[in-house]
Amino acid sequence: MGTRKDYRGPAEAFDKYDAAIALVDGVTRKGAANPYTSGNGWMATYLGKEGEVAIRLGTDDLEAFLSEHGTERPVSYGSVMKDFAIVPEPIVADAEQLAPLIRRAHDHVSSLPPK
Repeated sequence: MGTRKDYRGPAEAFDKYDAAIALVDGVTRKGAANPYTSGNGWMATYLGKEGEVAIRLGTDDLEAFLSEHGTERPVSYGSVMKDFAIVPEPIVADAEQLAPLIRRAHDHVSSLPPK
């Protein structure tokens, strides 16, 4: 597990992401320069280099989340990450709101076959 100094994005984003993860039992942050959480061999959430937080959800849940929050799927290395959604900044800014989304993403990946 890396530290804030390993992450090359905004330090404030790292701190917010880390604070929310700390509120979710059984979930730990992994990665150094690219912080993420995972379960069952699947990435569940990650913190992007611009400070965006993305979560992985099931198809129906993902579509509802995208619509409800007017957000979009993240793009990484030129490819759209079809199973993920960017979490709006006001939610990321509040660890109490972000933590349940992290739990939701982990519940989803825990339901997938192990990688």
